[in-house]
Amino acid sequence: MSAIDITKPVTGTPTTQSVRDNFEIAADEIDTAQAAAEAAQTSADGKTTLIAGSPLTTTPLPYNTKLTHAHGLGAIPSFVLMWMTCITAERGYVAGDRIYMTPDTEGSAGNANHTVEADDTNFYQIIGSGYPRFQDKTTDQYGFRRTPNGDYWSITVQPYLIA
Repeated sequence: MSAIDITKPVTGTPTTQSVRDNFEIAADEIDTAQAAAEAAQTSADGKTTLIAGSPLTTTPLPYNTKLTHAHGLGAIPSFVLMWMTCITAERGYVAGDRIYMTPDTEGSAGNANHTVEADDTNFYQIIGSGYPRFQDKTTDQYGFRRTPNGDYWSITVQPYLIA
């Protein structure tokens, strides 16, 4: 069960700290899940294994592109994890900070702003012109989202197979 407080930020006069607290909880939970996945843990019944495929990290953050990468799993991945890593400080983030992402298949004007497709050999990372967007840590306004400077961030896609 997630420890993220879904009542934060509060409406009316939200605080940046409450948002940061939830981001920290989310990052810790995702790091825990990644560590378990990377160790390719076997479940208690000894039959189910989580296998990490070959990740793709792209620096700088590319826009308006479709990247192809062999995942090495021999089957269509069961799921992927995605995150951006700060390389150069921007909008309150410092080098090494991570922002975890979910695919966006709609975007504005019907464009797929960030999508991952896969087959049994490759995955395809599609990045549009205006995504990903993230919370600006330098403002107290929750929901005030920015498009990152692509030169200041990398993006990683990590595929996994449940076998």
